[in-house]
Amino acid sequence: MIDDLKKDLLLFYKSMRELNFNKIKLSIIFITMIASNILGLINPLLFGKIINGIVNKSMDSIKINLLLMCLVLFISIILNYINNIMLIKFTTDLDVNMKVNVFNSILKIPYSDFLKIDKGKLINNIEDDSTVFSNLLSNNISVVINTISMVISFFIMLYISPILTLILVLTLPITAIIYMISGNKIKLKEIEYRNNHDSFLSFLNETIYGWKFLKLFNAEKERCNIFKKTVNYLYSIKINEFKIQLWSGISINIVSFLANTLNILISVYLIFNGKLSLGMLTAFNSYAETFKSSSLSFTQLNSIIQETAVSLTRINEVLNYKKKSESKNSLCQNLDNSIQRIEIKDLSYSTLDNIEILKNINLEFKKSNIYIIKGESGSGKTTLLNILGKFLDIYTGDILINDFYLRNIDRKSLRNRVNYITQDNFLFSLSIKENITLYRDIPFESIENICKRLNIHDTIMSLPNEYETIINKNGNDLSGGEKQRLCIARSIVSKPDVYLFDEITSAIDKNNIEEILKIIEEISKDSIVLLTSHEDLKFSIPVIEYHLRDKDFTKQIVHTS
Repeated sequence: MIDDLKKDLLLFYKSMRELNFNKIKLSIIFITMIASNILGLINPLLFGKIINGIVNKSMDSIKINLLLMCLVLFISIILNYINNIMLIKFTTDLDVNMKVNVFNSILKIPYSDFLKIDKGKLINNIEDDSTVFSNLLSNNISVVINTISMVISFFIMLYISPILTLILVLTLPITAIIYMISGNKIKLKEIEYRNNHDSFLSFLNETIYGWKFLKLFNAEKERCNIFKKTVNYLYSIKINEFKIQLWSGISINIVSFLANTLNILISVYLIFNGKLSLGMLTAFNSYAETFKSSSLSFTQLNSIIQETAVSLTRINEVLNYKKKSESKNSLCQNLDNSIQRIEIKDLSYSTLDNIEILKNINLEFKKSNIYIIKGESGSGKTTLLNILGKFLDIYTGDILINDFYLRNIDRKSLRNRVNYITQDNFLFSLSIKENITLYRDIPFESIENICKRLNIHDTIMSLPNEYETIINKNGNDLSGGEKQRLCIARSIVSKPDVYLFDEITSAIDKNNIEEILKIIEEISKDSIVLLTSHEDLKFSIPVIEYHLRDKDFTKQIVHTS
C-alpha cells in the first residue's frame, strides 16, 4: 500500500511540474486565498471576546469586536469574490487547453495502436480524464490553504488550552489510517468503473451506428438486455464505492465523537476551576472545527490521490503518443520535390499476432503510370497501401520515395503529396464543400469543376443549400455511390503526386465508373496512381497490373483495353 502511494505521489508531482500555467495569475490567486483565509480565522477569536464581554457586561468590548467582525467580513467577501472569479477562469482555461492537448494527442496515435484502443476510453479521456489537471491544481491550492489554516488554528488552540489541543491532535493518526485503507479500496473500484465505463461508451457507439442491423435481425430486445445488465453493473460499482466512503465516514465520526466527549468533560472541569472562560471555549471549538476539517483534508488526500492517479495514468498514456510523435517528427525530413518514383525493396509485414501478410516484396512505381493491384480478400492489398500511406510503420525491408527512406519522411509532408482514398468513404457532419476541402485552402471553382467531372454536381445543386448543405452523420442522407464520389473529389481536388485508391469503384454504378476511369487516366499524366480492385477495370491507356498471391506479387501484366 505504501509503495503504491509513493508511486501515485510521484506521478502527482511529475504531472504538476509539466503543467504550463501562468505563474503570476496563480500567485495572485494564492495570495487572495491566503489573505481571505487568515481573515476568516480572526472571527472566532473576536466572537469569543464578544461572549466574554456579554458575561462581563462590557458594552465597549462588545461594540469594538462587533465592528471588527463586520470589517473582517466585508474584506473577506471582496477577496473571496475576486479569488473565485480568477480561479474559475484559470481552471477553465486549463481544462480547455488540456482537452485540446488530449484531442490533438489522440490524432497522433499510430494507426496500428488506434485499431486496438477502446474508442469509449478515448471519449472518456477527453470528457472526464482531461479535467484531472484542473482538479489537481485546485487540490494543490487547497492543500496549501489548509496547511496555513491548520498551523494558525493549532497555535491559537495551543494558546487557549494546551490539554484540549493535545487530545484533538491524538485523533489524527487514527483518522489517517482509516482514510489510507479506504482510499486504496476506492482506487481499485475507480479503476474497475473507468474500464467498464469505457466499454459501455463503445457499446453505445456501436449500438447507434449498428441501429439498422439490430432492427434487421430483430436483436433489439437482446441488445436492450445487455444495456440494462451493463448499466446495473456500473451502478453496483459506484454503490460499493459509496459504501466504502460511508463506512469510512462513520468510523471517523465515531472517533470524533469520542474525542469531543472527552474534550467537553475536560472543558467543564477547566471552566469550573477558572482556567478557561466561556468565550475562549467557544473560540476554541471554532478553531478546533477548522483544524479538524483542514487535517481531515490531509487524511482524505490519499483518497484524492488514488482517484486522481487513475485519471493521470490514463491521460498520460494518450499524451505520450503526442510526445513520441513529436520526437519522431523532429528527426524526419520533408519532401520538398514532387514524387517521381517509389521503390519497394524486400518488404515483409506481419501482424502483431505474427501472421505473415507480405513477404520479400520488390516493386517499383513511376510517375505517369497507373498500377492495378489485384488479389483475394485479405491477401495484403490494403496493407500495402497502409504502409505506403505511413499508417503502418512496423515492417522489414525498405521503401524509397525519391531515394528518401519512407521511415525518415515527415508524415505531414508525405500526406501533402500522397492521397489515400479508403473503402470506408467516411464523411463528417460538415457542409459538402467543407467535406471536400477538409480544412485545406482550395478555390471553390476547383471543387465545382471536379464535382461536375464526377457527375455529382447536379445532385449537390438540387439540395436545399447546394454546396453549403450540411451532411448528416457519416453521410447517411447520401447513397453509397454519392459518398464515394465525394471522397474521390476530396482526394483529386488537391492534386497530389501519388494517389492510393482502395476499391474505389465498389459502390459506383457502371455509367459513373467510366467517367471516373477517364479522370484517373487524366490525373495519372502527372502522378503515380495505385488502385486495388477485384474488378476488371477498362482503361483506354496502358496500365500495369500486379497480382498478389502467397504474400508476394507473382505476375505482372502490361495491357490496354
